[in-house]
Amino acid sequence: MEASSLELIETIAKCGAGAFGVFAALFLFLDERHKDQQETFCAWFQTKWVAVHNSPWLVLPESIITWFVNGERAMCRFVTANDMWASPPGKTGFVLACLLVPAVYWCHLGPVIGLAASLVSLPMLSGVSGRLAEVLPRWPSDVVLGAWVTAFILAAGLAAPLGLQLVIGLPTYLAALATAIAVPGMWFLLAVPVAMVVGILKDDSPDTLGRANLFSFGAALGTTATFLALAVGHAASPAAWVPQTVQMLVANLICDGLTMVATFWILAAAIAGPGFLRVPRAIVFNLIAGAVLAIASLYFGLVGTRHALSLPQLAHILIARSPDGARWEIGPYFWTMHTTFLPTLILLFVILVAWLGKALLLPVHCFFAMGREHRNPLKLTALLWGFIAAAFTGLAGIVSAFLPNGIPKP
Repeated sequence: MEASSLELIETIAKCGAGAFGVFAALFLFLDERHKDQQETFCAWFQTKWVAVHNSPWLVLPESIITWFVNGERAMCRFVTANDMWASPPGKTGFVLACLLVPAVYWCHLGPVIGLAASLVSLPMLSGVSGRLAEVLPRWPSDVVLGAWVTAFILAAGLAAPLGLQLVIGLPTYLAALATAIAVPGMWFLLAVPVAMVVGILKDDSPDTLGRANLFSFGAALGTTATFLALAVGHAASPAAWVPQTVQMLVANLICDGLTMVATFWILAAAIAGPGFLRVPRAIVFNLIAGAVLAIASLYFGLVGTRHALSLPQLAHILIARSPDGARWEIGPYFWTMHTTFLPTLILLFVILVAWLGKALLLPVHCFFAMGREHRNPLKLTALLWGFIAAAFTGLAGIVSAFLPNGIPKP
């Protein structure tokens, strides 16, 4: 493996150690500040530590998965039960789109078209149906709403390719930052065509609408994850070609959206079915689904170009090898295709943290005789973050020993 790749892993480990060290210090500060308000402020942490303590070791992952699935279902119910225009993502998307679309037109298509886009966007900021119905009382509110929604979709549709080209032309780290800020707006803009497809299929059941919104959310996050992966891959292998193209971005965000849907579908099916091995089986199925979608994202992102890869080459990249399989490599290809594993990795990390927290309760129970009634849950949480920071520090030290300047001379 290249020295630059090892240095990147060391940097990531150091950043992890620093981040969790900050979390530990923050919880210590909160514990000191809220000493007189423990009953109110610490109630949430207290209940979580009690739940971890009372859950058997092998049942704890199932409890985490149930929490994940219930959170996803609550989000989907909220989005589908409320009018999309009135939901917080819809409002955020409206504001971002109505401000950014005219600016893009103004800068690249001239002031006249930018002014026209502003005339379309500004009334939407003041309320689509209510305010315009008051200004134009002779028009039915649904006609006004339909007219302005159509104008908005046309403006967004015309601006999307131009905005995409602008983001593609930015450095990877700036593109990641820009798309991260615009995630709520992208979620909303992606949800509109996805909802239209659901309407065409005439399947408006809550489950279908929930999966459609989950796909849109995963695709919006996938855009940021793709640019971040490209930036990390370029840092790991500066000489490698960076596939920062529209084709690669579209393929990756589609596969990331499908990954989000598949992950929660597999987890929900796992906890609903019987069997002692249902949790390990769900994790294995999630990893398989992530691998298939990872290969698909990189294949379709490069197919038809001079950088197209065969299935054996994709399999080599999947296991952190170079396309020819001759050496270890974690360049842009590797990081870009592995964004499909993020939901499963987050789940595994949360399970690992819960297990570590339960392990911390063992000495607390021995020394304080009643670990489940620990009176300082914030300090216990700070201790947990401190252990994780120490683990990242140890990982950084191990990787540093393998660097060329870290290998001891005989």
